[in-house]
Amino acid sequence: MKKFNFMFVIMFTAVCYADDIADDIIVGETVIISDEMEIKKTEEVTNYTGNSKAINNCNEIIADKMTYYKKKSDLLAEGKVKLSLKNKKGEPIEASGNLAKYNTASQTGEIYGDSALIRYFIEGSTVPYTLHAKKINIDRKNQTLRAYDDVEVITSSGTIHSDNGVFDKNNTSIVFKKDKKRPTVNVNHDGGKGRYEADEMIFYNKDNRIVMKGSIIGKIKMEKDIK
Repeated sequence: MKKFNFMFVIMFTAVCYADDIADDIIVGETVIISDEMEIKKTEEVTNYTGNSKAINNCNEIIADKMTYYKKKSDLLAEGKVKLSLKNKKGEPIEASGNLAKYNTASQTGEIYGDSALIRYFIEGSTVPYTLHAKKINIDRKNQTLRAYDDVEVITSSGTIHSDNGVFDKNNTSIVFKKDKKRPTVNVNHDGGKGRYEADEMIFYNKDNRIVMKGSIIGKIKMEKDIK
């Protein structure tokens, strides 16, 4: 076992998100920088502690600690994890959480934590869309993003709450379906506010449109009724 300060270079396939969440795959060198590195040869595990940073082309991960498991092709990031990404058009995508894991073989990743979120822009938007959840899964092969537990999506059309949410790359929408609770949305109308719930909701990113399906219940309060 060796312990020393180091900048380490590993080879793996990293995700370079594009076309709103996921698109291109970048294969090449990933540079990991940290204050201290510990190599366990028999276990093929490398630990990085103190100001750890992994850089691969358009991707950057910052964390208090990182661990690379060569046999499993897993990169684990812990403590104040921040991901900074850019799509093909140079538009920023940011993610953060308490814990993140990415498997370089399956091209899947997870972000955990009470404060886990993804913030991103799409073409034509002036403000970012923000998705909060306790767990966010990224699947590169199926080009999907799934959010679980206390999901909240903040948009200019309203704020959606749900048990789950699935990002569909093909039509840049997020689908929310009833699990334990039905999805709800709080929206601002001209002269009032509304709250709706339904069995399923679909938010279309490009035109800020929310479609509700199934049994729909709604309530509107006009400005004169709002105190």
